[in-house]
Amino acid sequence: MALFVNHLTHIDVSLWCPTKGLVGCSWQVDAQLEGELGEDGMLFDFGEVKPWIKRTLDSGLDHTLLVPTQAPGVEVSECDEGLCIRTTTPYVMEVRGPTEAFTLLPWASITLERVTQHLSAQLTEQRPANVERVTLTLSDELINGAAYGYSHGLKRHSGNCQRIAHGHRSRLHIFQEQQRQPQLEQQWGAWLDNRYLLEERQI
Repeated sequence: MALFVNHLTHIDVSLWCPTKGLVGCSWQVDAQLEGELGEDGMLFDFGEVKPWIKRTLDSGLDHTLLVPTQAPGVEVSECDEGLCIRTTTPYVMEVRGPTEAFTLLPWASITLERVTQHLSAQLTEQRPANVERVTLTLSDELINGAAYGYSHGLKRHSGNCQRIAHGHRSRLHIFQEQQRQPQLEQQWGAWLDNRYLLEERQI
């Protein structure tokens, strides 16, 4: 028997791409749990599914920088802040921060399929007794119109958005005299895509 939970939560991350550099992503999470009915006649209490999976994802790779440690030009070392990530291609970058601000993955590149398999296996290992398998489906958030991915870190944020290099993918609306401007939205979305956003005083 299977239990399906759609639109369960979102994962917001940045990932290091060997050809693009920092890429900001927002992924929708759907889940399928397979197993046998318990004594109460339920596979799993629906009210407990979302908090359990969301808690696991929130304490894992959500709001982190995903680093493919086997990618060309990537070097990971310990430092006073926790970890130091250095890259040489496609551009030079150095990021330092607490260990929990990064997710190190022993891959040459990061793909949505590999992340999906990784998280599904992680949740399956931590599954309740009557659940045999947890399978996640990750997909890009559906955005009609212009959108852009970005990375940032909010120094004064009280939550995980203060992590120096994590990302999101957001829609973009531009109005002139109360009218949407789709052409401008597309132009600015393309220009902003995969930028690092920060305040002037942080430079």
